[in-house]
Formats: sequence, structure tokens, C-alpha cells
Amino acid sequence: MCVKVSDSEIDTVKALMTMSLNAIISDVFQIDCEKINPIHDLRKDLNMDKEQEYLLKSTVFEYFDGYELEISSEYTIQYFHNDVILNCFENEQ
Repeated sequence: MCVKVSDSEIDTVKALMTMSLNAIISDVFQIDCEKINPIHDLRKDLNMDKEQEYLLKSTVFEYFDGYELEISSEYTIQYFHNDVILNCFENEQ
């Protein structure tokens, strides 16, 4: 299977990573991927509890080379995407 989101290879990789992160959000919060909105806050809109926070952090740690999330009080899904993706690209340099 070949997926090409844009002419930029980096943009394609970022889009694929975003899909992976959305799958994690979907699993942790038991919501359909189509209902994931980047502006939703994990605590305020998705009502993240301690168990879900632990599962989210441990899943990201496992799938993204030991990256440890630091979830602030206001942490949107878009911020989550940027946080993980930018960390992955920083570590490649």
C-alpha cells in the first residue's frame, strides 16, 4: 500500500503519524476516529481520567521511541499531535 498526502515527503510522514496518533486517541478514549477534533482538549472535552492519561502516556512511550508526554492542564489534540511529531523530528537531527 502506498500513501501520498502531498508532494513533500515530510508532510506525508507527518500525516501518517497524525493518523497513528488519532488511532491511539480512539483506543484510549473509545471514540470513533471521525469524531476526533483537533481543537478538543483532552481533559475538558474528552474528560480524561488518570487511567486514560496513563494509557495514553504509556502507549506513546511504547510506539514513539520512549517519548514521555508532559500533559499540561490545557492540552488539545492538535497540541498532542504537534508535541509527539515535532519530538520525533527533533530526535532525527
